[in-house]
Amino acid sequence: MKNDQNNKVHLGNLSFKTDKETIMKEFGQCGTITEISLPVDRETGKSRGFAFITFETAAAQKSAIEKNGIKLDGRMVKVSEARPSTNGSTGPRTNNGYRSNNHSSYQRDSYDDQE
Repeated sequence: MKNDQNNKVHLGNLSFKTDKETIMKEFGQCGTITEISLPVDRETGKSRGFAFITFETAAAQKSAIEKNGIKLDGRMVKVSEARPSTNGSTGPRTNNGYRSNNHSSYQRDSYDDQE
């Protein structure tokens, strides 16, 4: 079986209200999900606004990436291939050394809708 670490996607711009069940419902349509990582802030316990999904197959990963720009919990979600970060690389380190492959930057439109 192929190493499923190569089948990981990054979800960005998630609502702080988005949970694993919502992600599973939306992206489970793409194929079998082997892991969902939804990091939370240590102090508040709230979502940090991004997630990683690992799929069983590359076809499922590709299908998920095609969902880039979908609305989920009222937010336009950025979906991109996650890639392993390398030691000495710049940028934040996230899920097990993975980070988004999306090099464009964006900011949240409003924090008012995030409770």
